[in-house]
This record gives sequence, C-alpha cells and structure tokens, in this order.
Amino acid sequence: MCPDRDNTDEMRELYLKYHNDARSRLAKGKERDLNRQLGPAKNIYKLSWSCELEKIAKELAQGCGYDFTRHRSYGQNRETFFGSYGVSTFDVKKHIKQALDKWWGKVKNSYVNQDNKYDPSLFEFSNMAHYKNTELGCAHVICPDPSFSKLQVLCVYKRLGYMGGSIMWRNGKYCRVGSDCTIFPNSRCENGLCVRPKEQPDSGASQICGSNGVMTDAVRNAFLDMHNFYRSVVATGRAVDKIDRQAPKAAAMPKLKYSCELEQSATNHAGFCQFSHSQGNNVGENLYTVYTPGFDKRVIAEMATEGWFEELEDYGVGRANILTQQLFNRPGQIGHYTQVNDFV
Repeated sequence: MCPDRDNTDEMRELYLKYHNDARSRLAKGKERDLNRQLGPAKNIYKLSWSCELEKIAKELAQGCGYDFTRHRSYGQNRETFFGSYGVSTFDVKKHIKQALDKWWGKVKNSYVNQDNKYDPSLFEFSNMAHYKNTELGCAHVICPDPSFSKLQVLCVYKRLGYMGGSIMWRNGKYCRVGSDCTIFPNSRCENGLCVRPKEQPDSGASQICGSNGVMTDAVRNAFLDMHNFYRSVVATGRAVDKIDRQAPKAAAMPKLKYSCELEQSATNHAGFCQFSHSQGNNVGENLYTVYTPGFDKRVIAEMATEGWFEELEDYGVGRANILTQQLFNRPGQIGHYTQVNDFV
C-alpha cells in the first residue's frame, strides 16, 4: 500500500479498523465518559489511510522523542514502549493495540464538556474522535539501546483535534444516507459514518487566475466547492439553525462563480496580515486567521468556510431569515454566515 516496509498492510488495517470502529460507536451513542453516554453524533467522517501522513509519522518517530514542533498543522499521537534489559525486539502489533486502547480510553477516565469541546485531558482522544478528520497515517520506529531499547508508535491526523475551543463532534442523528452528511461535498454514508471522496494531491497548477505565489487551482476550487455545497445545504432545507432548529429552504439560490478580480482584492488585503476589513472596498469580506505554520492551504480553505457557515448552527438567524441591526450586533454574530449564503 505504502513504501514503508516496516509497516505491513496488516498493521495499517489494525490502525484503520480500530479508529473507524471507535468512531462508529461514538456516532451511534455507544461510548461513555466518566459521567454520561456520549453522542449520538452527526457528521462523523470515516478515516482513510494516507501514505503521505504515514511518511510524516515515520519521520517524526525517528529517535523516539517527543518533539511536537515539527509538522504542527497535523494532529499527532505518540506512545513509547520500553523493552526488557538488553532486548531490542518487540511485539509490534501488540504494542500498537495497547497504544490505541490507551489513547481512546482517555475518555473513559475524563469528563467531556456538554458542548463536546476539546479539553487537554483528552489530547490523544481528540485526534481519534474529531468528526472532521478524514485521513490518518501511522508508523512505528524501534530505537536500539544497549540497556533499554524503545519502540515508538505514532499516528498523524489530517486535522488537529486538540485546537483550543474546537468541537470534537456535534450531537445529532448519525447518518443513514449520503444526504445526511453536510460537511464535505459528495459524501456518502457507511455504518453511521460519512465517507468523503478521496482527494487528489494539489499539483500546484494555477491556471484559473494565473500564478500569484499564494493560490493554486486546488485551493480556489476548495473555497468555491465548499461555498456552493453549503449554499446547497441551505437551499435544500438541511441546514441547522440554533434558534429554530432548521433553516428555511431557499428558492432559486444562485451558484457562485470564482472571480479573479475579487481574489486580487483579497490577496492585497491579506498581505497586511491584519484581522480587520479593508476600507473603501465595496465588497463583502470574511476573515479567518491561523497561527500555526505549515498548514495545507486547502485545509485552511475548508476550515475557514466551515467556521463561517457554522455560525448558523452555533448562533442562529431565525425563520424570518432577515439580517437586522440587532441580529448583527448581538453577542454571537453571524455576519460571516450571511455572506456565505447571501442571495447574490
């Protein structure tokens, strides 16, 4: 499956099946913390194996250390096992299972917040459970030592589960059909988990607007596809509104097209790295900032659009569907959401 010969396909299947079985149980409300039954949860995605993330995991595990300063834009779980004196061989599959049990088991000895937000006591569990994670890759390294050799098991996740204030999952009905999945376009449902189509690598091509050293066509399409998908979710009556539980359907909502002129305006203003709107520019602007270096720009495009759209579920608009001054200025603003779904 992947070039690393230390990892067998049997090991990869062990990692993957463990994660997806656990995520399916969480989605169906079959997991507990110290206090309560967790879930059921909607929009938990099934993980697929990534050779790229496996390669990163192998790199990070070298030396069997605990340096989290590299590849910080990815979630990382690691566990180190020590061998007997003078012994440098390990039962790798046994230790993989022990690591996975320990990480997922953190939730059984903790209290999950009522809003399912990340807590530091759930560091490893948060990566395994994060509902928007769609890919992982894991590896192991044996670090020989004349006295006590070490084995490190390390998994890398496409999304960070342990971002402060982030929601690990949202309560709701687990999926039965593909239309229940409302995070990524063209998803289907399998055993209570949403399944995202496999992404193609970003080739770096920039034909739509030419090359500006910042955007690629893959990133442009990520922004555009996510916007249009969320507009479709609203139009078809599948969007959740905190105030009225379900947002009203929309008639004749137009599909967005990509504008190179607006991209140039956004690029010019983003170059100032200021979290404020530009002056004298008669266009709508949504802002999103990430402070962790090295993020995949497609992931940022998705995270930004998700965050803007989720203002509807987090704060609500109401059935009148009118952006009043009172609504705009209240705590829990929804200005970003209104631009994602403005009838233009």
